[in-house]
Amino acid sequence: GAGPLPVPLVPTIHCEGDLMTATDVRQTLLQLGAEQGWAHRTNERADVYNRRNTRIKVIWQGDSDISGAAFFDDEMYEAYTRDLDKIRTWLKR
Repeated sequence: GAGPLPVPLVPTIHCEGDLMTATDVRQTLLQLGAEQGWAHRTNERADVYNRRNTRIKVIWQGDSDISGAAFFDDEMYEAYTRDLDKIRTWLKR
């Protein structure tokens, strides 16, 4: 393939009547990871972020629902979450 698509600078906003919702949660996490210096690769339904000896694996159902995420430090399993805010905290470390 041609490689990953460029990450937009702002979340994609979809307008439905009077409702505006940011639907592409996955894309905003990719942007946060890039801003924080994480290397990223996609493996089917998972996004894997690597920085030094730390790895975060986020598994998705679509682009807005998280099945779960795991945090690894020096290849040792440290934590699991389904909380988007916790994943953001990990990426900001």
